[in-house]
Amino acid sequence: MKNLRSFQISVGTGAMSTRSSADKNRGRGSIENTVATVAGLPPELLHFIFEFICDEDDAWDWCEDEQDEDEARFRSAEAYMEDLRCTSLFPYSVASVCISWKSVVSRSPKFWAHLAVFVDSELDQDSLASFTSHLQFSGDMPLHVLVGRRDPGAYSDDDQAREEMRVKDIMDIIQPHIGRCISLVFDVTHTSSLPRIATDFPDIAPKLTYLSLRASTGNGLRKSCKDVSVIPEFQFPILEELDMDGWNFVDLCRNARRWFDGLPMHGDRKRTSLSGSISHYRPATESTSDPSRFLVYDAFPVLSSKFAMLELDDLDFDSFPQTEDEMHHAANEIKIPYTLRLSRMKSHLTSAIITAAYPEDVKLVIDGCPISWLEQFPSSSPLELHGTGSSLDFQHLLADWEGTELYVCDCPGFDDEVLKFLGSTRGNILNAPALAKLTVTRCKVSLKALREMVEGRRAAIRARPELRPEGIYDTGTEENLRLVVIGTKDEDEEDKEWFKEASDSYHIW
Repeated sequence: MKNLRSFQISVGTGAMSTRSSADKNRGRGSIENTVATVAGLPPELLHFIFEFICDEDDAWDWCEDEQDEDEARFRSAEAYMEDLRCTSLFPYSVASVCISWKSVVSRSPKFWAHLAVFVDSELDQDSLASFTSHLQFSGDMPLHVLVGRRDPGAYSDDDQAREEMRVKDIMDIIQPHIGRCISLVFDVTHTSSLPRIATDFPDIAPKLTYLSLRASTGNGLRKSCKDVSVIPEFQFPILEELDMDGWNFVDLCRNARRWFDGLPMHGDRKRTSLSGSISHYRPATESTSDPSRFLVYDAFPVLSSKFAMLELDDLDFDSFPQTEDEMHHAANEIKIPYTLRLSRMKSHLTSAIITAAYPEDVKLVIDGCPISWLEQFPSSSPLELHGTGSSLDFQHLLADWEGTELYVCDCPGFDDEVLKFLGSTRGNILNAPALAKLTVTRCKVSLKALREMVEGRRAAIRARPELRPEGIYDTGTEENLRLVVIGTKDEDEEDKEWFKEASDSYHIW
């Protein structure tokens, strides 16, 4: 190890000096400076070095990190996709240096347990053959596989047909290896390029914990000549996260509903570990007789029994059963997942989901959905609102709201007037009476209004201690609210000092 530490590597010449400081002190009689090229390193030493590179490469850590926060369950693939788009990703960069280096890395299956292939690269027969070789290099190792775009912003008129063909060619190569996949991610442009779950996947994937079929543009389901009526029973016994496009979801509900029976089943939705998302769906026409139209109530028996955490994004399902009996039956069947995020949903669909037998213990996140029709916020807690617009009447919606935790972000309608309302009472009733934690991010609020709200709620509880929210314990102080605020429209020094000295429960940035 002493001699190894004394190596001096010359990047420009690819040469290494093995002369140590001890050699220099021994004069001319000592070993003279010896120069050797990197190519002269024995394969065993190269393999030892490459193992260090492999262990230090964290591009795939995103797949393996344990996330405790519910919000992290709804993460996107963007961050780690950026790492995977890097041309210096191991082991591809090392294998491309020379034949001898490729020979060294190809003999270690561990190096090929994480594979990425890009559909917008030149995908000819040689590159497909290389991808096949990489799968062979991995031996019997459990696999993480990603199929994506190296440049997701680039697009051309013939991109759709080319992408569909390339994903199909890649999927044909991956299929025999899905049984040893731990994670399988497709992140492409068009939903019509994505594999069709009902026909393109094997009947059992015993190691698969993460399956993601994502596309940035919704344009329908991939065409398949396979008969869905003869597909086998599916088994995905340890799947923890499932992201799919809306067309695949509707296809499964209509043609292969038993596919969901192969997912992990838990009677208590709080204990199930399965989280996921369903994104992009538009019927072919606005006609109610269009066979592509899909009723949201047909989806809930599947969603409520399988998912603990779920995101619904950019979906246009129908929301109204034809008869009152169907409506009553559908409402009784609905059991919302423990954490639900609604993003970019039509108002009628958001309404159907929120108003149908909503339990109080659900964490609800509403992001960019029109909800001005609401008469009152659902009593779910926590409740998160993102981008609700300036027309939303927060005072009306919060007056009798029974939730304990409220998070608002980028909501221009949440302003100083709303804070004034929260700090006041109606008769003997405190507005938003159960509110125990408030988080405000990038809204039009001032420190002065925040301070007046806190003082107003303090005064009301001082006069009537029974008004103290259940989420705040009586510690003998005037604490009645945990408050987090990021971004205010002014910075009055007196108000800032008041918050610093008032309580550890207030955090203002």
